Amino acid sequence: MDVALRQALEAVRHLSDPQPPWGAILETGAKLVGADGGVFLSFEDGRVASMEQVATDVAAAGAYAEHFHREDVLVTAPQRREGVWLNTQSILRPSVRSRTPYYVDFMSRHRMRQLFSFIIEDKGPHLVSIGFQRETASDVLDDHLASPEVATYTRELQ
Repeated sequence: MDVALRQALEAVRHLSDPQPPWGAILETGAKLVGADGGVFLSFEDGRVASMEQVATDVAAAGAYAEHFHREDVLVTAPQRREGVWLNTQSILRPSVRSRTPYYVDFMSRHRMRQLFSFIIEDKGPHLVSIGFQRETASDVLDDHLASPEVATYTRELQ
């Protein structure tokens, strides 16, 4: 088994701990999927209920929770459902990205050229995801997210 996958799986097994090791969970997940940073999000009734992050701009968390979560593809994408990866590169076409406040005023300002989130749970008003960001966007990321290693990781997340 790949070292990055083994480390990510070991970290994820602690999600149900009273105090999950968020740093390890997000760092190992980011390494596995090829990201610069990660965030664990829980929503209740359209509001951010919980957020844990690693290797992200701290100011981004406040801006996201206060305003930009409403515009996140994680919340707005019609293809959102449990077990699916949402990728801003796939969802926001280049012509749309340049005119979308979420991309221009939030993502770009906080050096996030690409965000991709895995939907762990989607039960009406309750939404849980783990997301990752890259400072440099990749159009081939979807192929990597479909790899057997990442599939094993996402099964363990669920």
